[in-house]
Amino acid sequence: MSAKPLDDLAVGLKTYATSHYDTYLTAVETGSTDGITLPDLEEREYGYKEVLGRKAYPVGVFVPGAIRIEPGASQGDIVTVDEAVILAVTDNTPDTLAKKLVRYVDAFRAMIAADETLGGLCVLARIESVELYPAAQGAHDLAVAVVNVAMMTEVAT
Repeated sequence: MSAKPLDDLAVGLKTYATSHYDTYLTAVETGSTDGITLPDLEEREYGYKEVLGRKAYPVGVFVPGAIRIEPGASQGDIVTVDEAVILAVTDNTPDTLAKKLVRYVDAFRAMIAADETLGGLCVLARIESVELYPAAQGAHDLAVAVVNVAMMTEVAT
């Protein structure tokens, strides 16, 4: 059982991605044959941050969400911390923009699938859903994905 504060878990996803995501991004890029490049994230931020109007892309923003607490089997609680990972990418060609966005999501999926404990941060992490959004009005070369991640851990009571 963990004695870590819950915010360590929430911030920990960003920290883990900072150390590991680029490896999976490179693997996805190498696995495609169309020459689309996938640069590493320009910025990774935690908190309630805006993704539109940035000077550089791609970016990742890690936004804390719901916290669910359930009684555990022994002397602790099972805590699930939800986090939305917002990935924003740009490209001048709509087809390439769509492919890039899906590939950034796929790299994130592969990263979590390779280590569902996120290096011991939690008992189990999983992607629960992904939403893709086209460019915002006036930003025709920008698209956003929201990757909803749930991280479960046991906390001593």
